[in-house]
Amino acid sequence: MNLAKLYACALTCCISLSLTTRALAETLRVCSGCPSTTPGNYTSTSEALRASSAGDRILVAKGNYDESLGVRHRITIEGGYNNDFSTRDSAANPVRIRYIQTSAYAEGGNMAVYRGLEITGSTSQGIYHAAPTLGIRIEDCHIHNNQGGVYIRPAVERIEIINNEIHDNAGYGGIYVFSPEETLPIRITDNHIYNTTSSTGTVGCVSLAGRWVTCFCSHSMQTQAL
Repeated sequence: MNLAKLYACALTCCISLSLTTRALAETLRVCSGCPSTTPGNYTSTSEALRASSAGDRILVAKGNYDESLGVRHRITIEGGYNNDFSTRDSAANPVRIRYIQTSAYAEGGNMAVYRGLEITGSTSQGIYHAAPTLGIRIEDCHIHNNQGGVYIRPAVERIEIINNEIHDNAGYGGIYVFSPEETLPIRITDNHIYNTTSSTGTVGCVSLAGRWVTCFCSHSMQTQAL
């Protein structure tokens, strides 16, 4: 085999190996203001999100990031880590983000997962999900003092909202799911929702298809699986 063919073969193998390697999900780390020895790839969550690909996982160390995130593919964003990422405790290591929006033009399927985040200070909803082909899981988050808590526009693949504290959100209430299909898998369970109002001024805890299914709940409540 001549040198030209050897070079072409080696180049093809390198390209193939590179594509195969990147097809595997990666873990990206975010740490703002950490010591230089901390294994943080990025100093902002938005920077890590821009560098991510579908299926990646972003771990976020404690801090006030004050960011609005635009999600365009399936991703896991998980807060609550200490500065060296050795332990995770969302209460002891709060990660504050202003707003998360999953784009209507998000690519691919499966789920976007938001776990262990404090979302506060948004002039809109805390989490707005509008991706028709992407499911969503919101777990162990503290969503408060926004113009709305969680707003989801189906059709999506699946909705799971589990073990969150949602309070002091006005306008769109606690959890608002817009016109879900009857066959859409929805799990809303073990959430603590209080001091939250809908646009009509009623106690707005959980709404499906524009109907506040728990509008007569007390200000402190646990939703059950739907």
